[in-house]
Amino acid sequence: GGKSENPLASFPPATAKDLASLLSEATERLDALEGKVKGARKKYEDLLAYFCEDPALDPQQFFSTLHSFVSTFAETKKRLARIAAAERRRQQAKDMRRGPSQAGGVIVGQGGLDLTKHKP
Repeated sequence: GGKSENPLASFPPATAKDLASLLSEATERLDALEGKVKGARKKYEDLLAYFCEDPALDPQQFFSTLHSFVSTFAETKKRLARIAAAERRRQQAKDMRRGPSQAGGVIVGQGGLDLTKHKP
């Protein structure tokens, strides 16, 4: 265990040179990856701070909860859009049954009531 000699010294010179080059390249790549991991950890810490979460919160738990929220939100938005569309269709059908004279000239469109066509 106390050897301080070069571990590549026991290899032939050409192999030692190749291994030294490989080691140098691998070390550079490892350093770059460590920098990326450090950056990702910092971004995750910033994300937890933004959402006022415990800095020790496990990423799996955080992202699972976030995914569930986003999925539920999207489904609820779709459901509410379907309900609003059905309500618009129901109101349009009701207005058509009443006829234009009884409807007072009020036209229900996609944006809500169009009061510019209202007959006094």
